[in-house]
Amino acid sequence: MVATKTPTKAANAKTAEACAKRKAEVRAKVKQASNKLKELMKHDEEIQIKLKELL
Repeated sequence: MVATKTPTKAANAKTAEACAKRKAEVRAKVKQASNKLKELMKHDEEIQIKLKELL
């Protein structure tokens, strides 16, 4: 006997799949933002050091 998905189970599976996809996209965007923030903070520190050297 082959188990077939009911329309409700199929819809729930699609919803769960879409939710997982959105979560993965958000995780990727957060990771990119975090990396960009680290890069900007490093650049800011370099600028502050140069400024102190000039003063």
